Amino acid sequence: MKKNILCRLFTAGAALIFSAMAAFPAFAADPPMLSGSLEAVTETAVTGWAFNRLAPDEKVTVEIAVYGEGGPGSCTLFTAEASLPRDGGTESGTENSAFSCTIDWSKLSGDTFTVMATAISGTVRQPLSQSLEYKKSEPVQSYAEGTAAAHAEAGELLGTFIASGYCNCKKCSGGSSLTYSGTVPKARHTIAADLDYYPIGTRLFIDGVVYTVEDMGSGIEDNRLDIYFETHDEALAFGLQSITVYSVR
Repeated sequence: MKKNILCRLFTAGAALIFSAMAAFPAFAADPPMLSGSLEAVTETAVTGWAFNRLAPDEKVTVEIAVYGEGGPGSCTLFTAEASLPRDGGTESGTENSAFSCTIDWSKLSGDTFTVMATAISGTVRQPLSQSLEYKKSEPVQSYAEGTAAAHAEAGELLGTFIASGYCNCKKCSGGSSLTYSGTVPKARHTIAADLDYYPIGTRLFIDGVVYTVEDMGSGIEDNRLDIYFETHDEALAFGLQSITVYSVR
């Protein structure tokens, strides 16, 4: 009998406690100080963004870990600074929070890789959301290992540019099938530039490929370029990158 009374008292007490908890909403945890995400991995780079909520002007360091087929023991580390212009950055301080880390996959053994990243600020480390995979489709050559013919095309160094990708879909180009100059755009050939600096017909040497300025675009000003791709997925995967540009001999 005593046992039944104690059980009833415990049950009644527990009910009161749960009722009280239900009456007061739980306090939401503060968001992490650092946030960000990996966005794309291409044949030349890993891109994404990182941001310090408590110090919006800080240029956050990003540590990029590339794991080969051997797992954690085959990890190669790279670092980048999240300070490039970021499309879609609307929160104060996030406009220049993108990063791009150049990776020469030909120097890494194996064919399949898992890419993860961590944002770093002082002693604080925060893993970025999303991990990405990359598989070598064919041996990737670095610029220094290019053919003699490709080297012969490179002229004067024009500097480091910020480049994005686009295609002829409605989202990128309003669905137009022609460039501003009236040509049919082609991958590994067509590029959009600031026509005040690089008029229609200007040829630019980028990563072993000779591109021709045939297009223009909103926001494509000064040292900003838009590289044409056949599909929207390819353009999206290219992301926003820092690239080295040469004139053509």
